[in-house]
This record gives sequence, C-alpha cells and structure tokens, in this order.
Amino acid sequence: MKRTHTVYSLHQGSEQSGMGRISTVARLEDSYGTPGKKRRKLGCYALVYVQSGSGTYEDPQRTLAVNPGDLILLRPELEHRYKPSVKTIWNEYFMLFDGPVFQLWEQQGLFPANRPLLKLTPIELWLDRFKDIYAPDTNPLQQVTRLQDFLAEALKRDRYIVETQSTQIWIDRARHILEHHLTNPKGVLHSAQDMGQSYDVFRKKFTRLTGQTPKRFIHIRQMQKATRLLVETNLSNEAIAEQLGFCDQFHFSKRFKQHHGINPSACRKRIKYEATKSMPALRE
Repeated sequence: MKRTHTVYSLHQGSEQSGMGRISTVARLEDSYGTPGKKRRKLGCYALVYVQSGSGTYEDPQRTLAVNPGDLILLRPELEHRYKPSVKTIWNEYFMLFDGPVFQLWEQQGLFPANRPLLKLTPIELWLDRFKDIYAPDTNPLQQVTRLQDFLAEALKRDRYIVETQSTQIWIDRARHILEHHLTNPKGVLHSAQDMGQSYDVFRKKFTRLTGQTPKRFIHIRQMQKATRLLVETNLSNEAIAEQLGFCDQFHFSKRFKQHHGINPSACRKRIKYEATKSMPALRE
C-alpha cells in the first residue's frame, strides 16, 4: 500500500549568519525515508529525529536499526539511506544546515563518523529542545548558536551512554574472571593479568566501579558458595575448605564465622533444624 507521506514546513531560511545557517526544518508524517533505492549525498549537514516508528539506516560502513528517539546525524559527503520497516508509521523531524562553524566541528572530529545514530530520550524533552533551535523571533546567528548547544548536549549524552555501557561490560568481564579464579589464593593477581592490567590498576578500577575490592568480592562469593555446599551436600568442612581454596578447614571456619557470625558446623545444624521445622507433620 502506498504511503501518504505528508510534509509540514516549519522553517525556511537563506540568510547566513557568518557562522552558518539553518536552511530547512520540516516534520514528516508517515515518512518513506530517503527517496529511491540508492544511497544519496545531501551536500549539507542534516539531523533526522525519529518521533515514532522503526526502520533501518545504512551507509557504506554499516546498517543499523532505527527506533523512536534516535537522532540520525548526516554529513554532506556521506552516502546514506534510511527507511521505515513494513507496516510501521515513521514520523520524523528533519533539519538541514551548513556553514563554516559546522565544517570546523567536523575537522575537529566532533561529529562521530562511527556513530551516525544518537539515542535521545525522553522524546518529548528532546523535541522541545529541537523546536527551540528555530523558535519564532530568533535570528540566524541565534539559531546557529542554539543548534551548536543542542548538538553539544546530544553528543555529550551519547558519550555518557556509550561509556556507561562500556563500563558495565568491563565490570561483568572482571566479575566473571574473578569467579573463574575463586579458589586461587592469587586470584586477584591472575584476574588482573587476564584483564591485561597491573594488579594496582585493576584493583583500583574494580573498587571504584563496584564499591568493593576484588578480594572482598571473592570472599563474598566464597562464603555464598560455602553456604550452598553446607545446605545442598554432605561434604565435610575439610572438603568444602579444600574445594574453595582455603589452606585448611580451621582457616575456612574462621573466615566463615567472621562473615556469618556462626561457624560452618553450627550453620549446617541450624539449617537442618529449620528445614525440619518447616516440614509438614506426617499423618499416621
């Protein structure tokens, strides 16, 4: 079925401010994306803010999924195309702009060529900021200045999201490696080596990002595993100590009591007693 692509012009400008200009702003309802089947070059900079709908974006290096709240950042010589998925209503705002200040931004690497999509949510908030760029009674210089502020904030937010995701990936990998070395007395040192870092760098970074030292993380995991073994198996304290990498059962018992406030044997008795109490009485 043919789309009822509707364009609402929101701003037209031709006057240069000396720094640049915003030439066109429009809202598209039920957009069909870029026309034709081939990628295009715009010859100017552009922003496409997706208000609703989903689809794909592609350029010579990548194909990416597009969702509501995504801002597509297009550079003049970038071959690209984007389109909505079948059976979806894609509504967008787009802005065309150019000028020496934006060329300077690109020369300084401020437009991330490897990230043409920026995630900007909540949508209502960012739409208000987008509309404020070309608000009534603003002159070309004010518009360019507001656009720079918008771009700077959008890029800062995107960097924060990327860094946050990267940080979580690092934490997850570090925890997995520490778990792997759980029974090794030199587990933190070997974990640091596996992460490609020195002991001090790894220890400080892990502590800063998680709020606990690697040794504390290993200790807590050891005590959690020890409790499971006491509950789920009939292993002796000596066998559990050996399985968890303690030098002997006395050291294990001491650390267990420091952590839980009760020694392993008493803990096992208490658990069995509580389990017996919770069992339903057998009918004769």
